[in-house]
Amino acid sequence: MNQIKTFLAATNAISPRRLIVSTGIAAAVLIVPALMAWIAGWCWAPDGGAWITAAVIVTDSAGFPCVIATSGVLAVLFLFLIKPARLREIIAFIVLGTAAVGCAQGIKSLLKNIVREPRPYVVWLGQTRALDSDVFYKMPRDTRAAWIEKNLASEPRVPAVLREHWKSETGFSFPSGHTAFVAVWTMLGAALLWARGRGGRVVCCAVALWAVAVEFTRLALGMHWPADVAISALLGWVTVVVLVAIWKKFATRGADDGADNATRDPASNPAGDPANNPTNDPAGDSASDAAT
Repeated sequence: MNQIKTFLAATNAISPRRLIVSTGIAAAVLIVPALMAWIAGWCWAPDGGAWITAAVIVTDSAGFPCVIATSGVLAVLFLFLIKPARLREIIAFIVLGTAAVGCAQGIKSLLKNIVREPRPYVVWLGQTRALDSDVFYKMPRDTRAAWIEKNLASEPRVPAVLREHWKSETGFSFPSGHTAFVAVWTMLGAALLWARGRGGRVVCCAVALWAVAVEFTRLALGMHWPADVAISALLGWVTVVVLVAIWKKFATRGADDGADNATRDPASNPAGDPANNPTNDPAGDSASDAAT
C-alpha cells in the first residue's frame, strides 16, 4: 500500500468511538488544573515571586502574537508525523487546524461579551484599590492599561513583567482563549497522532504537558478562574471532535478518488500488454470468429 493510501486509510479508520474516547481522555487531563484549584479552595492574590517571569513566558506561547509561531511549529511537527504525500492532504490538515483554532477563538470571543466576567486580578484591584470592576470595564482599553501602570507602579507584589502582562490583557475572563488554543492542539494530537507509533505518542504527551503548564499560568497570573479553564478545555474538545468528524468525510472521498484514479491509470494497464488488454486476447478473437 502506498503512502497516500496509508495516510487516508489511517484517517478514515478513526471511528467515532475512538475519536471521542481519545480526545475525551485528553480533555480530562486538561481539566486537572481547574480541579486542583477548586479542591484546594483556590483564592488568587499576587505574591511577587521570581517565578512570574517564567510563567509569563509560558503563557505568552499561547497568546497573540506568539500563537502564530507556535501554530507554525506544531503544524510542521504534526505534518512530519502524519506524512501526507500530496499537497491536497497538506492543505486539508492546515485547513482543519486553522478551522479548529478559529472556531474555538470565535466562540470564546462571543462568550466573553455575553458573560462579561471580571478577571481575578480585576477583582483583586477592587478589593485593594477600591476600583469597582464595572467602572474598570467601562473604561476604554488603553485607559485601563494606563490605570494599571499608574496605580501599580510601586506595588511590590506586582512586578513589571506581570504589570505589563495585565496591561496587554484587560478584557473579560470567561472563557480562556489561551486554554482553548492549547486544548485544540492537544485534541488534534490525540485524534491524529496517538495511533502513529511511539513518536506520535511522545508528541501528544509533550503537547498535553505544555497545555497543562499554560493553564496553570493562567490561574497563577490572575487571568482566569478555574471554571474558565475547565470550560475552555471542553470547548476545545467539542470543537475538534466535530471538525475531525467532518474532515473524515473529505479524507474518505480523497481515498475513493485515489482508488478510482489508480484503476484508470494507463501506466498500471499498458495497452500493449495482452494480459491487461482484452482487445488483444487471442481467445476472444477466436470466439468472435466462431460466432460469426
